[in-house]
Amino acid sequence: MKAMPTLREILEGYKRFNAWELEEQKRELPCLTVEESLMQFFELCDLARTLAPNAERIFLEQDEAHWIALHQKLQRAAKVMIDAQTT
Repeated sequence: MKAMPTLREILEGYKRFNAWELEEQKRELPCLTVEESLMQFFELCDLARTLAPNAERIFLEQDEAHWIALHQKLQRAAKVMIDAQTT
């Protein structure tokens, strides 16, 4: 009976596959027409939606939290600048 691979082995396999895939894309993408590359992009989007149907909502929530935090930082910075000008 073959032993199950460890998590480290699985991750190393993903790492090697991703490196191979990146090289493949570098070689293949320049040869695609605009239509072919757009078709690949939309197929990938469809696959991502199938695999993670709630991802868009999660990304929107993360974006919202990011912009709220940034807005608060900018408000604090503006207040510090105003306070510095009045002293």
